[in-house]
Amino acid sequence: MRIWVKIVTDGKIIKDTVFKNRAPMSLVNLTEALKDVCYEFDLPTPLLIDIQYRHFVKFNIVTLTQKDFIENVDFDKFIIENWI
Repeated sequence: MRIWVKIVTDGKIIKDTVFKNRAPMSLVNLTEALKDVCYEFDLPTPLLIDIQYRHFVKFNIVTLTQKDFIENVDFDKFIIENWI
């Protein structure tokens, strides 16, 4: 699994990273990857629900916003893209 995570504010990427591991793509593995990325960025971990995961699998991208985080965040979008 290889994902590109981007944090976007006002249409500009302010932070990004590529996360790689050998685990197969699954909701549990994606959630674990997001925990690692959020720890690296010093951010709260978003709540990824099943419909968002299915969208990610189907379209290779999902965009999360403030409503997907329990704590307040200071950016507009948290974009997760699957690098195939």
